[in-house]
Parts: sequence; C-alpha cells; structure tokens
Amino acid sequence: MLKKALLVTVATAAMGFAQGALSPQSSYYSTPTYGDVTKVGTGNGWLTFDAKTELRFVPKEGEEMTIPYRAIRNLQYERTTAAAEPTVDKKGKLRMPKKLKFVPKHQVRVQYDTPQGQETATLWLESHNYQNVIGTLVAKTGLLVQRTGESW
Repeated sequence: MLKKALLVTVATAAMGFAQGALSPQSSYYSTPTYGDVTKVGTGNGWLTFDAKTELRFVPKEGEEMTIPYRAIRNLQYERTTAAAEPTVDKKGKLRMPKKLKFVPKHQVRVQYDTPQGQETATLWLESHNYQNVIGTLVAKTGLLVQRTGESW
C-alpha cells in the first residue's frame, strides 16, 4: 500500500512538471496576470498576457488597452529613483518629509505600431513583480529589452 501511495505521489508531481507548472500561482496554461501596474495617463490596474495574441492593460477605472504582440517593436527598461514628495498638513502648510527616502521605480516603455502610426505605452512596475513582467514580455514578443540608466 505504501509503494502505491509513493507511486501516485511521484506520478502526480511529474504531471505537474509536464504541464509546465512554474509556481503554485501559475501554470503553463494560465494567463500571466500582474497587479500593481501603473500606466502613465491611465492610472493603476492589471497587466495580462494572453497566451498567443496580445498584451492587455486593464485599469481600475476607464477603458482597457490591448497591444498585439506582433505590433510591439521595442521594449525599454529604466530604473529610476523618486524622492519622497512633500505633503500639505491640516493648516495648509507645505511640509517636507523628515527623512528623504528614495523609492526605486521600474519603468517599461512599450513601442508598438497602430494604424495611425507608432505609439508608446509607459508602464510603472512595482519592485516585487518587475522582473516577472519583463521576463514575460521577452518570452511573448521575442524582443530583447533595452536597458537605460544602468550599467548591466
């Protein structure tokens, strides 16, 4: 009985690898989706990669944007730092932060063709998912990411 249970366990694990399971949250057949993405001019939302056809940005409010993979011509990545912004207190006075914290920002520019000409979508990514988003972009488009602002 123990041998049978061990065989079932090993076979189940092998089936998971055969399906391309990368992590408990994703598999080869699921659509990669990343939250906490900001598109300049639209706001916060989700970035979804269709299996074969398109990249989709779904904002929390407003109209979604789709870009076919075959229309994407260039990918640029830049890591910048943004200083903490001053705030306004209850009396309306401008206050500078006591500690100047610099927050790393990850920016990806996607240049793509449309019937009206070439356009650019700028996406701000969070530190916890920017590598996954860039890896998925490279895998889906077959393009290399040009990195600016850093020595790689």
